[in-house]
Amino acid sequence: MSKHKYKIVNVVIYIIVDKAIEMGLISANNKIISMIRANCFDDWSAFKVEMAMKHVERQVNTIKTKALEDTKREIEYRYSEIEKGPTPLGGPMRLSAPWKNKDK
Repeated sequence: MSKHKYKIVNVVIYIIVDKAIEMGLISANNKIISMIRANCFDDWSAFKVEMAMKHVERQVNTIKTKALEDTKREIEYRYSEIEKGPTPLGGPMRLSAPWKNKDK
């Protein structure tokens, strides 16, 4: 079980109080409600940050796997030219157009 930087009880209380205020069941100007929200806000914000970072991590992993798959596929060159002697860019000139591979 992973160690959280927040108290789950405070997160749940903050969410419940926030929804109750949103629905109009309780007033946000109530002193007790304001104290509850102030006490639980740090835990709720740490929870939201953790959830956002997990979502970002999932997106990064998806992008990384897609990029690895894209780099593994073989490139078919439509045009290739190898100049004799030294070249300014240090290698052969090749052009490829993967969207034209469907012409075959």
